[in-house]
Parts: sequence; structure tokens; C-alpha cells
Amino acid sequence: MSQFAKLFETKVGEVLCVLDMNGENDAPEITFTCKPEDLGLCSTKITFEDTDAGASSAQRNFDSLTAEAALQAVLPIYELTGHPL
Repeated sequence: MSQFAKLFETKVGEVLCVLDMNGENDAPEITFTCKPEDLGLCSTKITFEDTDAGASSAQRNFDSLTAEAALQAVLPIYELTGHPL
């Protein structure tokens, strides 16, 4: 069974990355979830094309995820909500 989730510890806390399918159109996507102080869980997603090539790209990107890449994905959440980094 291939890995579908990664949890990274970053300077803003934990970032959970999940490889899944979009609920609306079954396109592959990677969801990045974090929890800024005084807020609930916050997420952002990267959705890929609903093709074999899109699925392969999603898998490659997920497999190569690092803590730094996960942090970069959630930084806009912290900026939008005014949370210090």
C-alpha cells in the first residue's frame, strides 16, 4: 500500500499533507492542513488534472514533499489570518 499522508513539524507547527481525490470531480489533489493558534483546522489544496498524467504528477509531487515545501504551502494561511510566523 502506498503512503497517502505525511506529517511534518515546521516552524509554524504541524502540517498534515494528504494525497486524495477531489470530492467534486475525483481529480487527484494534495491537501495541506495546519492549525494556527486560536483558529480551527485550516487547509489549502493543489488539484491536478483528472487524467492519468495528472494522477502521476500528483503522486510524484506528494512523494517528493519536504517539510519546507509543506511550510511554503501553508504560509499564505498565516499571512491571511494575521498570525506571526
